[in-house]
Amino acid sequence: MCRVNKLNRHKIILISAELFLACMLFVDSFLRDIVSKSFLTGIVGVVFAVLYVYLGIVPENRRYLSDAMYTITIIGTVYYIAIYLLGLLTGFYLNSNNLSLGGIFSNILGAALYIIVMELFRYLVVTNCKKDKAVMILLIVVLTLCDVSDNIYSSDFTNISSMINLIGFYVVPSAVKNVALTYVAVKVSYKPAIFYRFIFELPVYFVPIIPNVGEYLQTIFNIVVPVIFFYYFYLSYRHDTVKFYNRKLKIALTILKYIIALLMVFFVALISGFFKYHLVVVGSGSMTPTIEKGDGIIVKKLSKEEIKKLQVGQILVFKNSGLILVHRITKLTENEKGELCFRTKGDFNDSEDVFITHVDDVVGITDFKIPKIGLPTVWLKEQANF
Repeated sequence: MCRVNKLNRHKIILISAELFLACMLFVDSFLRDIVSKSFLTGIVGVVFAVLYVYLGIVPENRRYLSDAMYTITIIGTVYYIAIYLLGLLTGFYLNSNNLSLGGIFSNILGAALYIIVMELFRYLVVTNCKKDKAVMILLIVVLTLCDVSDNIYSSDFTNISSMINLIGFYVVPSAVKNVALTYVAVKVSYKPAIFYRFIFELPVYFVPIIPNVGEYLQTIFNIVVPVIFFYYFYLSYRHDTVKFYNRKLKIALTILKYIIALLMVFFVALISGFFKYHLVVVGSGSMTPTIEKGDGIIVKKLSKEEIKKLQVGQILVFKNSGLILVHRITKLTENEKGELCFRTKGDFNDSEDVFITHVDDVVGITDFKIPKIGLPTVWLKEQANF
């Protein structure tokens, strides 16, 4: 492999990074309607291949690889538990991505390839120029702009508010993340960076519901999480490996206790209906095939004002004769006092329910199910009533 002197290597990387940035911005600004993400991934791949041929790549430092992977796993686990528990208070929204098997595979494959190529590019640069601050800063700028290219494309540069939102919600969190991942790439390799991005960027392509925590709170998470990762790994890197492993074991046990406690609180709250969303197991087949016997449904509680906005076709969860029923609204009507009432019907049933459901009987609505999760509960109940 042909090697060049240090000065020329720096110049090659600087020029390539600048051309890479210019190309990405050009594509995003002028060709967004005719190029795809795979084309952009190809551009990065070509730049990486050219740099690899001219510069080569330094072997990874395996000493702290497992430490980095371990840290990412713990932080990722705690993050998702925290954010989904928070979702019980703030609500959830359905994932708008294509959740068919083919759609999930296509989305994840494209995103994963993009992440891998970007992180290989990062690692190649840092292994050749980690002592050159100018190159490192330019690298972080390039990768940050690549992260937020979609947001740059949709922003109004003549509007100050739009620019502030772009910087605060997207540029700053991305820059913080890229600083942390660049530090890890310098100290270890590209693998922790890829793993980190897989953990935090790929689930959006296959999870059915996403916590609706809002832009402000999500931005805080997007800044705090990489800062914690950076700080924890920075401290661990400064200590001897043996001492770190001993401390790591203690930290793992402590975190595990908190995770178990959070999970217990989560499931108790989900079943008890303490929060806005709770789990209900369907014990009959009256809503087949939409909701089948043994499915668990996530019920969203409604206020009196929200109940008044219900529409025909929504799936209603309500009380009748001491039971919780799940049927679809077929008609909005009024009782003799002029109060709102609902006619309902199970999708599997031939006729409407003989009773009328009043506002006070409404528990909530549902549009999300967890297939067959409640079958053990239904079976035990049937055995007890046998």
